[in-house]
Amino acid sequence: MSQAQEYLTLRKQSSLKIAFATFLCVISPIPLIGLTTLSQYQRFHMTENLAVSLGLSFLIICITIAVILFCLCAFKVKKYEFLEKEDFSLENGVKEYTFKEKEEYQDRYHRYQIIGIALCILSALPIFIFLNYEFLESIAVCILLFFVSIGCFFLVLAGTYQNALDKILQTGDYTPKQKKNNILKSKISTIYWLVVTAIFLYYTFGKNGNGQMQYSWIIWAIAGVLFGVVMIVIDLINKRRD
Repeated sequence: MSQAQEYLTLRKQSSLKIAFATFLCVISPIPLIGLTTLSQYQRFHMTENLAVSLGLSFLIICITIAVILFCLCAFKVKKYEFLEKEDFSLENGVKEYTFKEKEEYQDRYHRYQIIGIALCILSALPIFIFLNYEFLESIAVCILLFFVSIGCFFLVLAGTYQNALDKILQTGDYTPKQKKNNILKSKISTIYWLVVTAIFLYYTFGKNGNGQMQYSWIIWAIAGVLFGVVMIVIDLINKRRD
């Protein structure tokens, strides 16, 4: 019981930090895209080099803060990693306590989920609204990322504590069978993102690279969408095997 209560308290306290770190990751390229767009118009009196410098500085600062927050939250629950990987039994009363916590949390969880999903869907509107305006198309991408960042904030805020409850109850994505699949997906995810990083670095800074991150950032957006497809394919293969 003491372990369950401590773990849930830690996850509840860190949910806001993890959500904010995710928010920072998504908004980090916005100034780079927006400022480089403004630099193309003389009336804003901004050189492209200055725009890229300011944009990249903001991006690096955001990512640095996000990584620090992710690491701090991960270190606090490191001793509870077995919840994701191993089968375990619960003491008397722990299951009832966790079920009660989950029931009380469901209203907030669903509210945050609805807000997050709605914002992610609505984020596409600026692209369609400013489709025929060359200058505003890039600004529309910035608005899209801002809406997505807020949507991701609510989705992560909701999911962090929900996942903690599922880990203790061994339900959802953390049943004994699913844990084995998660280990495989974790290894594939590591390989996938290392390959994406290599492609990004070669495309941007390689022998034939353009050296302009304000354009090559799209690799990460495409990789994010494809990553979801890869995970779905893995789940379908595992279900067919079962």
